[in-house]
Amino acid sequence: MASPYSESMPITGKANDKKHRTVVKPGVDEELDTMKQTYDGIEDLLNKTSQSIAETVPAQYSLDLNVIFFPQIGFLISIPIDPETGRGNYEGDENNGGAWDRIFSTRSRVYYKDFRMRELDETLGDMHPLQELTVPSYVSNDTFITGGEGTSDGAVEDQPCMLIMTGPNYSGKSVYIKQIALIVYMAHVGCFVPADAATIGLTDKMLTRITTKETITKVQSGFMIDLQQVTKSINLATHRSLIIIDEFGKGTDSNDGAGLACGLFEHFLGLGTERPKVLGATHFHEIFENGFLPPRPHLAFGHMEVRIDMDAEAVEDQITYLYKYGHYEAGILALCKHQPEEDVRLKNEAELHSCAAMSGIDQAIVERADRLGLLSATGEDLVFACANISKGEEEDLMMAERTARAFLAEDLRQYRSGASDSEAWQDPRTLLNQIMNAV
Repeated sequence: MASPYSESMPITGKANDKKHRTVVKPGVDEELDTMKQTYDGIEDLLNKTSQSIAETVPAQYSLDLNVIFFPQIGFLISIPIDPETGRGNYEGDENNGGAWDRIFSTRSRVYYKDFRMRELDETLGDMHPLQELTVPSYVSNDTFITGGEGTSDGAVEDQPCMLIMTGPNYSGKSVYIKQIALIVYMAHVGCFVPADAATIGLTDKMLTRITTKETITKVQSGFMIDLQQVTKSINLATHRSLIIIDEFGKGTDSNDGAGLACGLFEHFLGLGTERPKVLGATHFHEIFENGFLPPRPHLAFGHMEVRIDMDAEAVEDQITYLYKYGHYEAGILALCKHQPEEDVRLKNEAELHSCAAMSGIDQAIVERADRLGLLSATGEDLVFACANISKGEEEDLMMAERTARAFLAEDLRQYRSGASDSEAWQDPRTLLNQIMNAV
């Protein structure tokens, strides 16, 4: 049997047996070949860069200076550590581009960045290749929340411990709160944190209500699973915990769901010095419109920004997702109450159409849903609206009604007088045929 990695195929496993992975042959893609050449030549680049930097430092330190590359951090200058001071033997000076920025250290060496390392980051190592392949650009966002002070006297008062976010589907709410949780986790296991700057307090637990995993092995509904996840968060949370709540309450009636979500948020806010750090995302706008969660120092409101253009011809162009976090200083309630009702309706309509178009939903279905949504918002009877039928269906129904009424108007008893049983039942059928032909 021929090998699947024959010489005629562009993919081969023979060219890189030492690394035990499948690679693409040269000549298949010019851009890929260029990237591979850059990667394969990175050792030469590091050696040349080390020699260049060594010429600018005092001679006694030049022999032990190295330049290294970490995919997660980028290019770094490495120099031996001074055991007495815990700092590098040399940390740059004003005559050679300024002092170096210390990134991290080990027992024997300290790692720095200077302007030359940042130039290399920008040209070769700033973004992960997978990210470059999946998104054209990355939008960075800030976050600031604090937990309760516990028994410590050094806590900062009147700072938000809870952030509740809203916004249309596809706007990035879930990604935003999940990435914060991932960054906190990465920091606690000693990984590089993808941020310009981060101050992350000690976290004892990360509790979530994000995904509902249903299974036939347990006699539990999706909503019951959600409640169990929330119950665990309530029972285990401390002032050092981080809690992620994404769309809690959507598994039941909208009124009940909004009440449960609001009650959960109020519970965490009411824990005083044991308040955990909470990140929540919800579509229950009635919580804000009705003032169920009034603004207070420990509660922050946010949204993911979008731009709406109702004049755009293509449905998918009517809404542009900016993936940028926006903060409401006085809460989202003011925004909801001061927008004209028609503006709110048009905004929701644009969001609905755009999300549906991006998902491939037929336009007729979207328009039907929009009409019913408008009727519901104006207090119309949806049962009556859904009972509407086409003109042809209406004519067929009227014909059937006239036929039934004409048949019921006949006195069938006259067909049994003086006739046998079989003849008695034949005559009504004949009458029915006559009625239907007449109608």
